[in-house]
Amino acid sequence: MRRLRYLTATVMALALVLSLGMGALASGGGIDTEIGGNTGDFTVPDVPDPGPQVPVVVPEEEDEFPLNTEDHYGYIVGYEDGTVRPQGNITRAEVATIFYRLLTDEAREEYWSDTNNFSDVSSGAWYNTAVSTLSNMGAINGYEDGTFHPDSTITRAEFTQIATSFFADADAAYDGTFSDVSANSWFAGAVANGVELGLVGGYEDGTFRPNASITRAEACAIVNRTLGRAPHIDHLLPESEMNTWSDNADTGAWYYTVIQEATNYHDYEWMDEDETVEEWTAKLDDINWSALEREWAAAYSD
Repeated sequence: MRRLRYLTATVMALALVLSLGMGALASGGGIDTEIGGNTGDFTVPDVPDPGPQVPVVVPEEEDEFPLNTEDHYGYIVGYEDGTVRPQGNITRAEVATIFYRLLTDEAREEYWSDTNNFSDVSSGAWYNTAVSTLSNMGAINGYEDGTFHPDSTITRAEFTQIATSFFADADAAYDGTFSDVSANSWFAGAVANGVELGLVGGYEDGTFRPNASITRAEACAIVNRTLGRAPHIDHLLPESEMNTWSDNADTGAWYYTVIQEATNYHDYEWMDEDETVEEWTAKLDDINWSALEREWAAAYSD
């Protein structure tokens, strides 16, 4: 069994879930330069205060974990108007693309694919390779009618399913923690794993809201936890040295550091042996994901 080590990190009680099991990833827009959110009239649920500290499981032997936990890439890009829309929705296709970008080189080479069995994911779609690769590795699934619903928003339950799927040894039993998650729900096991791993939490009223759409900020919070990242407001770089966003300017917002972590490629050092807080040491050049994805396609395609 893979050896895991525990580190303590503050987990927002509103954590969502990572994975596409029964559902999948979210919203559209060309992902050439950005992971865009759905900008409809979705009402974002209230975000509770950060919950208690919980153990977050991070692989000790990173070469066995399919996601790159070493390099702190900025894995989403903001919009041309200078916003990043933390409270906007995110689609199933966008989520698939985020995790595709974050795969280790070894995992991407092993599972790379540009074909899939979904009737609504064409070979020319901007998200085809991401969806095909993650489907090939078993991280995401579609619906019983053979569709994937790439432009649909992703729910908390679906997101949890994805995120926890990367932890091969996760096998927690659901103990009825949340009033709206029954033991026979298809996502009960994923929710139990997400809680045990410190990736997700519930609301103050004792609910998990599995069918609520996840926001971009919530999704990034879970991605950061899945990768073992631990940004802290006092240990970022000066704003003049970071990518900043007009709608992520409130440093007191629970998601401020979450979004900064997700949008800035940076070097860092751990401030303690348990790796509970990272100190940013330098801003690195942003990655041209479109160009890199073309390189991967050329390298891995027949």
